[in-house]
Amino acid sequence: MQSLRRSGAHAGFIAAGLLALTACQSPSADSTAMSLQQKELLAYNEGAITALEGHLLKGIALAPERFDPEDDHDHEALIQQIRATATRYTDALQSIQASLQDGPCKSAQARYLVLEQQELGVINAMLDAFSDGDGTGAKAAAQSYKDLTSSAENQAIAQTYRETCGLSGF
Repeated sequence: MQSLRRSGAHAGFIAAGLLALTACQSPSADSTAMSLQQKELLAYNEGAITALEGHLLKGIALAPERFDPEDDHDHEALIQQIRATATRYTDALQSIQASLQDGPCKSAQARYLVLEQQELGVINAMLDAFSDGDGTGAKAAAQSYKDLTSSAENQAIAQTYRETCGLSGF
């Protein structure tokens, strides 16, 4: 009898899990919201670019004012990886923007997309200076990046985006 109760409990948990999974996979009642797949795509790409940004900022902080980029293949590989990841991230953001229906999430995502494009522009300036062996220019661009990402306005845009589009758990 104990086994039957346990089996019944397990079946209940399995059924509850399947219902939750189905709810996650079914279309949202709100056609203006992001799908779970879009949220996962965004989280993956955002995590990748954020990790690489951290490596870039560390490399720039350690770089001398002037250096020969030909002597450092690690920097070259990092630069190529960041450029490719930034392209994938931008493509993901633009794809999500194009597929969202008009509504609060699309509006918040549009503002966030502009913000991210500004940040990626500064990242490209860091990468250009870094790939040219210009440590001073890379450090100046890195400071601009830090100023941009820490501004109250940009923090508010990002927070509104996360809240409006249900990204707080991602």
